[in-house]
Amino acid sequence: MPPTNPGLEPLTRHACEPCRYHNIPPTWYRDAYLMIDIDVIIYQEAGLGLTVEGRDEEQPPRYLLWSFMSLMLNFSTHNFFNGQESTAAEFYSREAEQTVMEESSEGVPAIELVQALCLIALKHLKSTLKALRLLSYECLSTPRDHAQTRSYWLVHALECLFVPIKTTTSDFQVPDYPDLTLIPPLPDSSGTEEAAQDTVHVTGSSTTEIDRVGIIAHSLRIIDIWGELTSYLHTLRQGKTEKPWSPDSIHMRINLELIDFEAKSPKKLFLCNAYLSRRTRDEVSRYPEFWNRFMVGQLMWHATHAILNHPFIHLSLLASQGSIPPSCFFMQQRIDMAIYHSNWTFRLLEMFDNLMDIVDPMIANAMAGTATVSWLFQFSKDQEIAQKAQNNLNKCEEFLCQVAQTWPHISQKIDALRKLQALARENYRQCSSQGTTISFQSAWFWDLLSPRPSFGANEARAPGLRGETKSEISLKNHFVLPLHDGLGSEPGNPLVGLAVDPFLVMPGELELFNIDSLSHDFFQSGLWDPI
Repeated sequence: MPPTNPGLEPLTRHACEPCRYHNIPPTWYRDAYLMIDIDVIIYQEAGLGLTVEGRDEEQPPRYLLWSFMSLMLNFSTHNFFNGQESTAAEFYSREAEQTVMEESSEGVPAIELVQALCLIALKHLKSTLKALRLLSYECLSTPRDHAQTRSYWLVHALECLFVPIKTTTSDFQVPDYPDLTLIPPLPDSSGTEEAAQDTVHVTGSSTTEIDRVGIIAHSLRIIDIWGELTSYLHTLRQGKTEKPWSPDSIHMRINLELIDFEAKSPKKLFLCNAYLSRRTRDEVSRYPEFWNRFMVGQLMWHATHAILNHPFIHLSLLASQGSIPPSCFFMQQRIDMAIYHSNWTFRLLEMFDNLMDIVDPMIANAMAGTATVSWLFQFSKDQEIAQKAQNNLNKCEEFLCQVAQTWPHISQKIDALRKLQALARENYRQCSSQGTTISFQSAWFWDLLSPRPSFGANEARAPGLRGETKSEISLKNHFVLPLHDGLGSEPGNPLVGLAVDPFLVMPGELELFNIDSLSHDFFQSGLWDPI
């Protein structure tokens, strides 16, 4: 760019700004020619075949000059603009893009049009790179803008929903959760002192900062953990396995994050302090900003636990790692947790569904994945476990049909679930008193747990993904039946191992666990055999 021209006086501020910006300094025509010619030479050397002739005689189109000015005002200036470079750049950018769009719609090829498009693209690239550069620096003295923080977590939540791969790089500093806090509303129908001690009405005059809870940070963190689980499931479907009880395993890391999430949750966000049974749909609808996030926190915490401890996942892991000795105790813990959290997931879904309209596709994905846990346990010989599992499946299908009215892609999950239920009716005939060998299409499980990206209805499945063959899984009754005689367990207790403290078992009682039979039967060669 040329130095400031002292002979060119700036226009008065009283002149119409758009009019004065049309009067581009004469010397800038020459510089525009030179810059555009340089760009053309570069593009020509790159093989684009652009040539320009007669630049000294021709006057470039206005839109080409405006494109050039909108870019160069980011790097240089002239006293013509009287300190209003940003306003002028915005004007030139707007005028150039509008005119170029109109010219492009005519369909007439022109070299100047291509040049203008390239200049506009460079201007946008410059703006994008500047924004990325600002994000890469940590401003210790200046707090991060609240809108910027909310934007980051909004995009991150969308990635957790739609992208099964973690995209955050190690050199990018993740911003803190938004600090917006809300006050848990007191039930309209509650007059108890207990409720008054735990909650304060949103409109109450006695509101203090201690009454507030970070409900947004609470819900965002569980969404973040859910994103890690979906990424984990994606790697499992690709065939990348691990020893799940290893301290440095992904399974253990997610499990610890769930425990830490529960431990750090404010007391006011405990389910027992929500008093859902005392609330009405109208009451909940008055505070959607609180109850929607509370619902997400409760449902996603239990659903993430249920899927993380899925018998299908851990049987697949154990069977695929021949060098890793299987752990019966670890498997028993997974069964206990899967039964417990899957039942709580659908119990809470029913409670919230009676109080609000839930059309969140992330919740639908979580419920569909949890339904595969219940699908396995419907084959239990314990009638209470089996009946609860079947009820859970019915609730899930009804809920997915409800969400599919807003999000049509959820209908694919409904189809997969119905296929599994049709297959379940065939499996009932194969159940025996010693155990249940369940035959199923593992691809249908994966379609509910970790669906592949869909690009077309008739497209073949992506290579490298598991679950393309018919499989069998041996779910022994040792793991799904409660222990009765001598241990004080009541029939139908869904928590198999929680009634027994392994550190308090006397040596003479060890035969009750039938360890030899358990190990031999459960980990036989036919555990996970493709057919």
